[in-house]
Amino acid sequence: MSDKQQIDFTVDANNLYREEAITDLKVASIRRMIPITADGKDDSSRSPVFFGHTQVMTPQGQFHCRPSCRPTT
Repeated sequence: MSDKQQIDFTVDANNLYREEAITDLKVASIRRMIPITADGKDDSSRSPVFFGHTQVMTPQGQFHCRPSCRPTT
């Protein structure tokens, strides 16, 4: 494999997040991605990102729904 075809696996230290899971244990879950700095402290200059997840059973099988959420405070 030549150098041009190699995959870059360098971690972007300016784009780190800590993941927090929230669930009602029945229907849905929400993942809260909290921005952090390279030293692990919360990065208040960036907003958290939220992803929802639920699944519905259909005659064809499971349907997974994963919307991104944009909450306002």
